[in-house]
Amino acid sequence: MRKPLYFFCKFFLLFFFFLSLSTGILSASKDSEPAPLTVSDNSVTAQYSISLTRIGGFLKDSNKEPLEIMRRLGRFVKKLESSFQGEVLEVAGFSSSSGSSTHRPLHPVFAQEWSSEEKNSVGSLSARSKDTLSALAAEIPTFNSCLKIQGFLDPIKIADQVELFLKDPEKLKKLKFNQVSKLKENILPLLKIADQVVLYGIVSNDGFNLKVKFVGNQFFKEFSTTMGFGLPVPPCGKFLEPESLISVCQHETPSDPQKTMEN
Repeated sequence: MRKPLYFFCKFFLLFFFFLSLSTGILSASKDSEPAPLTVSDNSVTAQYSISLTRIGGFLKDSNKEPLEIMRRLGRFVKKLESSFQGEVLEVAGFSSSSGSSTHRPLHPVFAQEWSSEEKNSVGSLSARSKDTLSALAAEIPTFNSCLKIQGFLDPIKIADQVELFLKDPEKLKKLKFNQVSKLKENILPLLKIADQVVLYGIVSNDGFNLKVKFVGNQFFKEFSTTMGFGLPVPPCGKFLEPESLISVCQHETPSDPQKTMEN
């Protein structure tokens, strides 16, 4: 059971970073008074936390779902059903300079396995980003039957792991050159100056809607604007095939979106 969850979290983190750099999913904003994470050097620190909430019994019987992608998602969720607390599944990754955490960095740990110190660390991570989460949640409609995904990342702790990853030649062999370049030149600098990273999404029979937001001070705002984050997405919805299961678009900021899409 833990193995599929580990790969899900690993995939989710990598998917989130690369997609946020190549599409309009990411927005960057200034936080006039970003709340710092205040933990002692010897404390266990939550690197990230991800929660999955089932609403209205969504995917309880995945075999009845008309779409194969939903049947597959339902089977995945069913494998983790014993780790749900009520209708909520929570996992988090931890690090500790003192070695007081018994878990490997970034490795997903179920909520029922958290120590009191780890539980407090997750609470601290989510509390400092609750306003950002509320703002994202207000932008995405919730359905009577759906899965709700929300996550918080400590950018500094994630940056530490990215740096360790970049120093491991064996791990780098698994990535393409452009992926390594994005990690070094785009993702790592962004993580080092961000204060919060928050994601919120809804999976329903109407589709998958996910938003990710990086928050930082004025310097972060200037940096992210220079990198092209937070720019408006060209109106291309009317050019997409309505019957398609999924559409992937890469966009720039052309002077004439209509002409670009027609060509």
